[in-house]
Amino acid sequence: MTPGTSTGRLAERVAVVTGAAGGIGEATARLLAHEGASVVLADYMGNRVADHAADLRNAGYNAVGVATDVRDLHQVRRAIETATDHFGRLDILHNNVGVNFHNLIGDASEEHFLECLNINLLSVYRGCHVAAPIMTIQGSGSIVNTSSVQGLMGFRTYAAYATAKAGILGLTRQMAVDYGPSGIRVNAVLPGAVDTPMWRAEVATTADYAAEIEASAQRIPLQRIGTPEDIAQAVLYLASDESSFVTGQQLVVDGGLSIAGSRPNEP
Repeated sequence: MTPGTSTGRLAERVAVVTGAAGGIGEATARLLAHEGASVVLADYMGNRVADHAADLRNAGYNAVGVATDVRDLHQVRRAIETATDHFGRLDILHNNVGVNFHNLIGDASEEHFLECLNINLLSVYRGCHVAAPIMTIQGSGSIVNTSSVQGLMGFRTYAAYATAKAGILGLTRQMAVDYGPSGIRVNAVLPGAVDTPMWRAEVATTADYAAEIEASAQRIPLQRIGTPEDIAQAVLYLASDESSFVTGQQLVVDGGLSIAGSRPNEP
């Protein structure tokens, strides 16, 4: 199958997006396809990524959905090799899986802490571990890792999650140094409060959901909650040739939250 379309900022590129069943991953996969890339959508919710891929194909784009548990290296390898098998190459990897874990370090069991690292940090290792040799042979590639402003700031009860997201930043910088000579760029995008299913689950525990959204927006200088499309546009920039001299960087997309601060118990 011929990679991508002949038009768009990612014409004839091939991308793999993990966590693509909804939220940031789905928005990114759709945007990359619209910009000309052939896209493999990977997520443990296999039916949903299959449906999203079918929607994209019906709209004239190249897309494949692959059921993928990012805790399993073999499944991550299968998802990435789907790109090379179907489209002949791998130009873009967006490591995007994330799950919130709430705990104080004194309350978190070792099992709970390690599971958070496994899903949020080791999934990035697995994707990079498989993709880097493929991109090295090609002599080019762009890896975009989803971290979080929680990798930069302290928020109460996010010990494991913040550790994982900070670890992604360290891995991103190190890979940029190690793989720059091979033509591979590695960057991270750091979302703040974004209206995704995961974020909605965080605030849905309050009695007045609409009021909580409004209160959260008021603590952000731009006075709104981010959208998945806001983050997708940042990923597109880092994946495209427009950022050809950018590597090892962390692009914060949070409406100013991280410079304004927040309440100590703000999620």
